[in-house]
Amino acid sequence: MEIYMESKRMKEFGRIVKRIESSDDSSVEITIAKGAPVFQDRATWLAAISDYYKSEFGLDVILANPEAVKMGASINNPVVVNDISIKMHSSLYTVFKYTEENISLIVDKYKNWIMSNIVLEEGLLQTFAWSLYEVMDNVFQHSGADYGYVSMQYHVSSKRLNIAVTDIGKGIIRSMSEGVGVADSKVDSGIFMDYFSKGEYGKIIKYAVNKGVTSKGNRNKGMGLYGLTESVRRNGGTFMIDSGKGAYENNKAKDEPIDTYNFGKSPIEFKNRDNDDVKYLTCVNWSLDVSKPVRMSSILNIDYISDETDEYYDEDLQGHVIHMHQYAANVATRNGGTKISNIIGNLVNDGAEYVVLDFESIDVISSSFADEIIKAEILYHRKIFFMNQNDDIDLVLKYARNDRKKI
Repeated sequence: MEIYMESKRMKEFGRIVKRIESSDDSSVEITIAKGAPVFQDRATWLAAISDYYKSEFGLDVILANPEAVKMGASINNPVVVNDISIKMHSSLYTVFKYTEENISLIVDKYKNWIMSNIVLEEGLLQTFAWSLYEVMDNVFQHSGADYGYVSMQYHVSSKRLNIAVTDIGKGIIRSMSEGVGVADSKVDSGIFMDYFSKGEYGKIIKYAVNKGVTSKGNRNKGMGLYGLTESVRRNGGTFMIDSGKGAYENNKAKDEPIDTYNFGKSPIEFKNRDNDDVKYLTCVNWSLDVSKPVRMSSILNIDYISDETDEYYDEDLQGHVIHMHQYAANVATRNGGTKISNIIGNLVNDGAEYVVLDFESIDVISSSFADEIIKAEILYHRKIFFMNQNDDIDLVLKYARNDRKKI
């Protein structure tokens, strides 16, 4: 069976799934209409749908034109995360398939890309990592899915990080319904049933992000979606939460920044052919403006010191150290200098009192590399220090510093 995907709206995905569900074909090819780009939320949707039918029913559901999407090959074959595969694929655009046991591999990979390529404002690295951990873990704590699918992209012009996490499981609405009438549940049965009886599924999802609502006693505290959405609001970013029959969006660029949607007639739902079990697609898709600070401690109302950059901390020096021998391939180019400068910026904005560049085992650096380092030294005044540099490196750094004073 061939399916032409006319748009990238949730209703269109619901239509596609309904056609697959009602067909006896063992092979389905989905062709994306050319024109508008496919962003990471839709890429993870396609990957989850393709992988679900393949693993559950042996159906060959593929994207017929993967070249229409960046890293489109990972839609038909999502990268199964392990210690080896995580190193072999791009941090950006790749769709990764993960389990509860390897969430940290994804978070570390994304953090490493960020550290070297962009500078996040104060508190944002911790906010990014915390939110990602929480949303990726929700797949298993609330949705009951076997796998999650995640992808990240960076928009250079708008300076926004975009992350999408998708699963096929209970969905937010059904998961919340399990808390109705339960003694230690924080779900208000009256509010939930009022929305449910009216088919206002988007409002149920909006209700779900309130602080503590999705708590399930000692097992879950219901802080994940609240912390994520509140950090995005304060940052000026955007989020869209799609789940089964509804969606909730916050996007200040629109005339109506906050909106809810209902898809009662065209949800992305999967009916097991052997029993009455129904699963729903859920996607949490959010973006953060990397130029605007956010502090998780103020959102969660607790005193918290970030540990996101602890691997750089040296107990003997009581400070953060960049061991340049680990970046020996970067000391010859300006791009390499930019990379180290980005790491410095992220360390400082994550709370480092000072940063030491240790040049042990490095014989020489280029003048363009030194120029980028001195620019960082000027930007982060009295925060950057050097150690174990030989006379040649010291001379190049001094030259770059004097040259910068003339500008």
